[in-house]
Amino acid sequence: MENQKEFRELLRKHRKNLGISQFELAALAGLSQPTLANFEIAKFNLSAASLENVRKALLKLIAKRATAGDSFQRRLRSFPSSGDEIRAGA
Repeated sequence: MENQKEFRELLRKHRKNLGISQFELAALAGLSQPTLANFEIAKFNLSAASLENVRKALLKLIAKRATAGDSFQRRLRSFPSSGDEIRAGA
């Protein structure tokens, strides 16, 4: 699904720019680091619930960092937050 591809690209770019480790984000999202890593490199997609957990965890981590840009936060918040709108799959 296109949403997963776009989310994956935003996630990886901004996670790295903000200095957030895969381990830190995965732990807060309730995932393992290898699961998050495999999602970032498009080895597989995440369930709607896992995507939502990652989205929420990233927002929490961004809020803790004063360097986070407002435009990225708005884009991240604009991603659908219900399982009906974000589906696992290509």
